[in-house]
Amino acid sequence: MSGPGGMSRPAEPVRPVAAPADDPAPVPAARLHLPSLLAGLAIMAVGSIDPRLFSDGQGRADHALAGLAMWAMSAGIVRGVGFVLRRRVVRAL
Repeated sequence: MSGPGGMSRPAEPVRPVAAPADDPAPVPAARLHLPSLLAGLAIMAVGSIDPRLFSDGQGRADHALAGLAMWAMSAGIVRGVGFVLRRRVVRAL
């Protein structure tokens, strides 16, 4: 960096940033969680092979069941590949 008159000035020291009061919980290193991954993949495979499982007795789509199945599948796959939420409140859900 150049100051007035073309003279260089020393770089300012880097100061550590203070942690916010709602500091997230420490998160373990990301790695595969095989049971969650297999459960998510199983829900995905079963739903793809026989989507009638997500319908009611009259053959109409059961949106509540399908939504819960998709939520479970997504959560299983996301957790299975190693993603762990940082905020304790959200992680408890």
